[in-house]
Amino acid sequence: MLTPTSKLFLPVAGVALFLGAVYKIISGDLLGSVLYLMVGAAAFLLGVMLSSIRENEYAPAMAPNAPPPGVRPVAVAPLPGGGGWPVAGGIAVALVMVGLIQHPVFTWAGVLVGMVAGAGWLARSASESTGRPISLLPLGLPVLGLATIASVMFFLSRILLAVPEAASTAIALSVAVLILGAASLAAVRPNITGRTLATALAIGTVLMVGGGITAAAVGERHLEKHSEEHAGEAGLVQLKAEGVTFKTDHIELAADEEVEVRFDNNDRDVQHNFAIYGADPSKPVFRGQLVSGVATVSYKFHAPGVGEYKFQCDVHPTQMKGTVTVK
Repeated sequence: MLTPTSKLFLPVAGVALFLGAVYKIISGDLLGSVLYLMVGAAAFLLGVMLSSIRENEYAPAMAPNAPPPGVRPVAVAPLPGGGGWPVAGGIAVALVMVGLIQHPVFTWAGVLVGMVAGAGWLARSASESTGRPISLLPLGLPVLGLATIASVMFFLSRILLAVPEAASTAIALSVAVLILGAASLAAVRPNITGRTLATALAIGTVLMVGGGITAAAVGERHLEKHSEEHAGEAGLVQLKAEGVTFKTDHIELAADEEVEVRFDNNDRDVQHNFAIYGADPSKPVFRGQLVSGVATVSYKFHAPGVGEYKFQCDVHPTQMKGTVTVK
């Protein structure tokens, strides 16, 4: 039988899975569809788990020959608290929202924090409703281990891409030595408590996530210099995007001729494009396909007539824009 709380989470799971499928079909964005899928899976898991907690929803059956109820003093219990889990859940939601606007690394950090906050909050609520202490260590150790591995694999790469090349080598070696030392210590000291291991894993995960978010805010260093050997070709224009901005706000094209705009998107895992608009913003003169960085694409099209136009990225029109002089 479903409880009122499970009746809330199970429909949310279905809606999230449906939206994820629709979003993938319409936009083709894998990251967004995976986010919907993770939200749906988390809601489904919560719905199934909460459907088994029914101790306080129904009055126990009374035998026909049961004695009258006795009177005893009422013990006033403290109000249920949430500890720090509601705060962690709020931080997770904020990170996901920031990630949808700024950088996917914030979204992945928010999902990771949200999973931990959901498990801890659910365990605390179950403990308060049943009166039995619930230990998350048997589940928390493997989950924290996987979270630490995932954070090292993903967020460490963000850190290494943001710092200078020499520093990235030193950081990678230092992290490898720390991991090897911690694993060796755990192997030779089998009496280390589970709480100590969980604390060490949690600290490592927090450091990796925090470092990855900081690196995403700083931005990546320039990894390669694109070839400029064809910069002098007739009708060829070089245009670069980095840090969610065009490197130039003015370009020139030859009127009524076949031209090429070679567009370098240097923002990793961020979509940009190049589009030209005239007086009517609803009718683009030219609109290039979206490209996820880091990548280079060549837009070839027939230039419009003489005049002043504007160009922009359709994904970030207020941040990435400029003027086109056609003559």
